[in-house]
Amino acid sequence: MYTENISLKRIKWIDGVKGFLMLIVLVSHSMVLPYIGKYMYAAYMQIFFVLSGYVLKSEISSRDFICKRAKQLLIPYFTYNSALSMIFLFYKKLEWRQWIEGIWGYLYGTSEFWVQETTRGGVGFQFANNATWFLTAMFLSSVLAIPLLKYESSWRVVSYIFISFVLYLLPIRLIWNLDIAWGGAVLIYMGNKLKRTRVTKCERERTGVYFLFILFVYIVLVTFNGDISMPLRIYGNRKVISLLMFFIIGIVGEELCRIIFTKMKGNVLKKFLIYIGQNTITILCTHLFFIHFIRKCAEYVEFNCQYIVSIVGIIFSLINAFILRKIYIIMFTKTDKKIFLYL
Repeated sequence: MYTENISLKRIKWIDGVKGFLMLIVLVSHSMVLPYIGKYMYAAYMQIFFVLSGYVLKSEISSRDFICKRAKQLLIPYFTYNSALSMIFLFYKKLEWRQWIEGIWGYLYGTSEFWVQETTRGGVGFQFANNATWFLTAMFLSSVLAIPLLKYESSWRVVSYIFISFVLYLLPIRLIWNLDIAWGGAVLIYMGNKLKRTRVTKCERERTGVYFLFILFVYIVLVTFNGDISMPLRIYGNRKVISLLMFFIIGIVGEELCRIIFTKMKGNVLKKFLIYIGQNTITILCTHLFFIHFIRKCAEYVEFNCQYIVSIVGIIFSLINAFILRKIYIIMFTKTDKKIFLYL
């Protein structure tokens, strides 16, 4: 059916945009940015799903596609969460009850069980692993996208959006972010349709006027719609309209990020972003732990400048993620354990 086109040469601008988005993820998880934060964070998660649709290629059966996505997404999910659960068991000296609740939380795969009232208890990530929600959501979104990509029926897309709205009304979050995955599947489908015009024409010149127009549209849409948080199932403050705005803002944001990357001057910066984009899974799964570690060090020495602590945490998490990735490549590339390269 469909698979990621990993056998062909990587599309550099897609890796670059993913790297740019990954930096936004790091910033969003480490510091508060008044005024501009809402605009930085409104589209970055949707764009990841759109870009996933860009690199899909008609090639193998649906079953093989699902198996491949499971290797790419679920192996890191269970490996990193299992490792973090053991680290926190001994590092924080958790009681067995707390630890078991954390294990159940990562098996369920959401940050919180209840949508509005977190004080009611329930499952949730507890091992500095909140960001791994993305892996299960992307996996289920990829599976749900198969009928959309195979049959290309507009009524199916509408039905997925309708299901997303119905699930939005639920007071709880579903296992493995199934309530989010229907919307993720629509974004993957949109990305797959957009690639026909954007991947082959991404290098064409865009005028400064066009960039300013897209930026203006994006700012207006986000200002009108309000805050967006995909993992928390917050699509804005306009109810039904916000769900539609959620998709539109994602597409406009993707175009904006693509223009920003292609217009960047300096090969060093571009190569840096591309390298980050090629290692997003490792960074995604480990950065919260490393940022948490730096914060604890800052507390120990009573250093209270949060922005400096956050910047150091971001740099520290990137360095350690790159080191881990190099270790995986050195240890497993020439062995029969290549499955670990998915980490």
